[in-house]
Amino acid sequence: MNHRDPQKKEKILIIEDQLNIRRVLSKKFKSLGYEVLTTSNGREGLKLLNFFSPHLILLDIVLPRC
Repeated sequence: MNHRDPQKKEKILIIEDQLNIRRVLSKKFKSLGYEVLTTSNGREGLKLLNFFSPHLILLDIVLPRC
């Protein structure tokens, strides 16, 4: 049984350097009712992690150095 609050959206943080992939993923997850933040690099992703507290992180494993 799922006891989550329907008013609180689950959060996803997408860290992906390719803009088109970020846009597609963000649009799809938002349409499914998730709260989504995106960034193009790991350094910014770490900053967002501190205040966003995502339930899931989608991380590009081949990010360029920042």
